[in-house]
Amino acid sequence: MAHEEAQVFGDEPALILCLPKLNELRMAGELTDLAIELQDHVTLHVHSVVLVSRVPSLHNIVCGTPRKRLPFSLQWPTVSSEAAIPLLDYVYTGKLEVNGANAEADTWNFARLVDGDHLTDACLQYIKTNFEPTIVSDFFTQLPVDAVLSLLRADDLRVEREENVFEAIKLWVSPGGEVDDVRVVHAAELMREVRWNRVNPEFRYDLLEKKGFWSTNVECL
Repeated sequence: MAHEEAQVFGDEPALILCLPKLNELRMAGELTDLAIELQDHVTLHVHSVVLVSRVPSLHNIVCGTPRKRLPFSLQWPTVSSEAAIPLLDYVYTGKLEVNGANAEADTWNFARLVDGDHLTDACLQYIKTNFEPTIVSDFFTQLPVDAVLSLLRADDLRVEREENVFEAIKLWVSPGGEVDDVRVVHAAELMREVRWNRVNPEFRYDLLEKKGFWSTNVECL
């Protein structure tokens, strides 16, 4: 199943509706005092007061560093311009477009880097509506357990078959086909989120007959 079309998430009210001039100044490169150095020697210029106001986790880094030269520079050598540009657009506009590519990599990694709750929430919301194509990606197996639990517990999680929830847990616990000794300790907690009353009885019977992480812990089934 292919990913759905991009979804747009926004703040209420969106910053661009309140202060459109801020984004115009950024696009024109006027009054910017902060340079962000990215992968491949790409540099973006922003206003430090806007960035710090919108991403509070950067306050100490930006405001606590002596300014020996202008513009001051943030070093993000692992962040691509493809990731940073739409996310800085969000900082200035309050609107974020999330699609399969950036939800699964760029937006999520950037959100974790800057501790951006709104951004991670947008990614999780996108994944909930595109759950089945997402679980087969490498990105899903890299999610932390708290994010996986958040997805499985969501009332608006879209799955065609409840058996796919089990398959998602199996993929996360056994990335690369081998049970991860650290992840398997969360198996029982994850398996409790499977709505077994919606699982085909034959599917569950087959699980009881097979060996796996679920058969070594009675709490899993």
